[in-house]
Amino acid sequence: MTTPALPLAQLTDYSTFTAEDGALVFDLTGRVIRGADVVIEQVARAWVTEKLPWDPNAGEDIGLAENTQPSARDLAWWKMRLGTVAQRIDYVQACAVTVAHDGAAKTFTARGNVTLIDGKSYPLAVQLSQASGAVRVFLQRAA
Repeated sequence: MTTPALPLAQLTDYSTFTAEDGALVFDLTGRVIRGADVVIEQVARAWVTEKLPWDPNAGEDIGLAENTQPSARDLAWWKMRLGTVAQRIDYVQACAVTVAHDGAAKTFTARGNVTLIDGKSYPLAVQLSQASGAVRVFLQRAA
């Protein structure tokens, strides 16, 4: 990983996720976020964003797991892929990922412990409800 030119504390963006219940919002919220929150949201967006034609490594849409019965091999692939996607994001030093499929509840959940270049770790979870088609994002804010 190359060292980004801008210090982590100086990052600024607009949040893509509501703060109330973790539900994914597909539009800007108008809420300014800074520092580590910017990077954690970038990881979350990468986990729910389709691959881009000009950069196939830019994201991995967990929505593709909808209505599937993933095998142990499939879950291992998702774990590896989501970790790889997270670690390609600037300021991310490491990302430990777990994935789970609950057939009874019809949910697919990816959890990450994202460690940034400042050495601090932040939990992140993205859950796909196959019953409702809803994607929910839960993240710990730095501020």
